[in-house]
Amino acid sequence: MKIKTFALGITTLALSGLCLAANAFEIGERSAKLFNDVLDTSKHNLHLVVVQKIDMSEVLSQEAFQALKPYQRVRYNRFEYNETSALSAERQTTYDGAGRIVKDVNSFAKGGQWYSIDYVNKTFDRLPELPGMTRSIADQFSPYFADGMPEGGFEEITGYDFDRRYKADKEIYFYFTKGTDQFRAYTITGTPRYNVMEISDQIDMEKAFALPPEDFKRQANEAMRSYAAKLVGGFNNTGKKKK
Repeated sequence: MKIKTFALGITTLALSGLCLAANAFEIGERSAKLFNDVLDTSKHNLHLVVVQKIDMSEVLSQEAFQALKPYQRVRYNRFEYNETSALSAERQTTYDGAGRIVKDVNSFAKGGQWYSIDYVNKTFDRLPELPGMTRSIADQFSPYFADGMPEGGFEEITGYDFDRRYKADKEIYFYFTKGTDQFRAYTITGTPRYNVMEISDQIDMEKAFALPPEDFKRQANEAMRSYAAKLVGGFNNTGKKKK
């Protein structure tokens, strides 16, 4: 699949019908194409990078927010997804307002093991791979495509066209460059907008699925183990399934 590069440093999949006139799209057509084609890793690999700005005043109480130093009052999350038909990796890097990395964790399954690698604290954890441990970005979106009629339109505040889909009490907006099907952002109820920075079918496999460096120490990742426990009934502190 060929790659096409657009302005603002965004790399996107070169799909047929790109940059068609806005009135050529039915409501929900662009998000359906995104879900069924662009994000479908049975057809091609997927490399997706999105960034998100977190205003801590919207997360903390006023008292807690005022106690923060200026550089702590905003955070930026960078999520990188690298997915093939058989492998899936998700890396989250969080920066403070001064541009310093405060979190950098890569999680993926490889060779029958599920890894979580913490590059800030130089630690890692590893558990036997189980179904459901990793979820693709398409899996995360799929509930919004199960029921209900999509809505769409143009949003003045962002300057983007959008498709709106929903499930129960949550909704998701997919944003596109006006008049095209160029995917630019998405937002889910209760979360700040995720802006698309990179999207292509090119993956640096060696980097995306790199095992922990030799000097990293193994340390139990409690969140990872808690999630695994819900799937199979728990693991002991060595990473082996309890009998």
